[in-house]
Amino acid sequence: MINDYEWADNLIDSSPKYSTGFTQLLSVNPYVIPFSVWQLNDKKFSFVRSFQKTSLELFRAAIKNDTDSTILHWLMNDTPESLGIQYHRRLEERHYTLPMFFRTDEASLGRIVEIQCPGSLWCNASDGNGIS
Repeated sequence: MINDYEWADNLIDSSPKYSTGFTQLLSVNPYVIPFSVWQLNDKKFSFVRSFQKTSLELFRAAIKNDTDSTILHWLMNDTPESLGIQYHRRLEERHYTLPMFFRTDEASLGRIVEIQCPGSLWCNASDGNGIS
């Protein structure tokens, strides 16, 4: 008889796109790692935080400086006009902080391909109205 881990491993490996196997732990209830433990012991957290800090610095520099519109275009290209450049220029310094909640998508173990924050609506209800 196949166990749950073997079943999940076989299912993922049967896809032509993936060969990483199943790398998660199964549980009936969520297992919450205390933030302080995760923050201190996880190299990935440091990497993601470094990326977020650099991204925020680039964004702030681009918002303050009109000379490089290419950076602003790539950072703001899908932003609704009501939340565009002029909106961000009116924000106070205290509004520019690192995200409290985010998740990463990985193509294989340790290879981050995407960092998502609540602005992408992943934590909101499926109606897209920001109601959770």
